[in-house]
Amino acid sequence: MKRDFIYSLRRAKEVCSIKHLNPGHVEELADQIDAFVRDYSVDMATHVLSLLRAVLYLFNGDDSECVTVVSSDGFIEKKFIRAASASWTGVKLILRRKARFLRRLRAFVDNSSEPCPAPMILSPEAEAHLADVTRSLVPTDFDELERGRECVVKLLEYCTKVYRAYELQSMFPEYFEVGQPTWLRSLMNQREQLDRADLKRRIESKIKQRLESQRAAYTKEGKSWKHVSVAMKKNSAALEEAKTLSAKLHKKFESTIAEVEQLEAKQALTLEVGLPYDRRVTTLLLL
Repeated sequence: MKRDFIYSLRRAKEVCSIKHLNPGHVEELADQIDAFVRDYSVDMATHVLSLLRAVLYLFNGDDSECVTVVSSDGFIEKKFIRAASASWTGVKLILRRKARFLRRLRAFVDNSSEPCPAPMILSPEAEAHLADVTRSLVPTDFDELERGRECVVKLLEYCTKVYRAYELQSMFPEYFEVGQPTWLRSLMNQREQLDRADLKRRIESKIKQRLESQRAAYTKEGKSWKHVSVAMKKNSAALEEAKTLSAKLHKKFESTIAEVEQLEAKQALTLEVGLPYDRRVTTLLLL
């Protein structure tokens, strides 16, 4: 079941990607609807309106969407479009903003995708409408469309996969929990120690440069620089200690990263979605 859940999310994300659904496809569908509104003798599958209402339910839930329209007389008019009562003209106006329409399709799925997934929330009306659309419509219902069929078929698959993921998401609450891997805190502590050691090394290096310049100045003026010599000896010991510690921590940090990468590679092979727990453990022990 979890395999089905993950696959549905990934497939929905793939369907609305620029590779499969681009602004040209949306524009063709808007043109077909416009032709139908102007001339009702034009062939148009009435199921298209139900499908686009389902998409609006995903976007806005039960709320309305405000669309600003400039009339031929130059007047600005605001139209409020609700998914439950959206007309052909209303969905056409939504589709005309094709770039925004596609961004919203992708954003809806991205919101429930890794790395920071959030559960999908649908109202009872939206859930009922999506259930009816995804269970009753098939791609062949849109064969009569002259233009925009590819966009409609992709939107149907998108809604079907999104609704399937919505049905299954309650079974996997751990998918939406924000967690940290066990190695992260250890790695962060090592990084903090390494940064401190590097800072100490840089400070001692700057002190060494300053002491050398002071020794040169005292020598040029013929003054005694015994106190500078004492400071340089202390600095030399501190600098050597800082370099040794920094090199040691660098080596330990790189070793830890290599171990983490190896561990994650093993988990990628063994923690396959849908693989039973006993088989995962057995496979991990054999690696």
